[in-house]
Amino acid sequence: MRYDQWGVFFIGALLGMMLPAILYTSALEPGKDIRGLGIAAELANSMAARGGAALTFTLAMMSVWVLLKTQLDLLEGMVRGITDILWSGSTRIRQWRGGDVRIIYYSVLAAAVVWGLIALRLTQPIVLLQLGANMAGFVMVVSALHILYINTKLLPKELQPPLWRRLALIFMAIFYGFFVYLWLMGGLVPDREKGFLFSLLRYFGVG
Repeated sequence: MRYDQWGVFFIGALLGMMLPAILYTSALEPGKDIRGLGIAAELANSMAARGGAALTFTLAMMSVWVLLKTQLDLLEGMVRGITDILWSGSTRIRQWRGGDVRIIYYSVLAAAVVWGLIALRLTQPIVLLQLGANMAGFVMVVSALHILYINTKLLPKELQPPLWRRLALIFMAIFYGFFVYLWLMGGLVPDREKGFLFSLLRYFGVG
């Protein structure tokens, strides 16, 4: 488990984040507006002048595959999780339509797909990307503190994590919470023009 978590998940996650970021920052001009629907093709188009058509096509296909596979995994995991919650938490749902869990699964899947199609027309893709990333960051804050509480309050003392692991969970909550704060406030100093929270308040006519 340790080899898997440190060798595959941890190092692999760092490389998976750093290498595309380095490629994007080296290929795209600083300040380039990538908020349009063609955001997924920006990297391939920017590399066309350097590597020709073959490299452009390869990058485009790799981007499509990575994004598609990631979204399919996330969609399936979310739908399966919601289905499990509904199925295990409600006797009425288990009895609905003769107790066929496929009805629940495909109903949740259809609702998620329909909402995704609607969301794509509500705002720019980059806004949806920021929203999804920072919602995941907020979940990491909550889950880190939740794991810390469970491990220190409910586990027997001989199974509780050492001090450095507890501090790592606290650091992780602060780390992700910092970036969520920057997104909500628009920077270290709250900026009413950039902060997502202020944009949300203006949308509902509050601020």
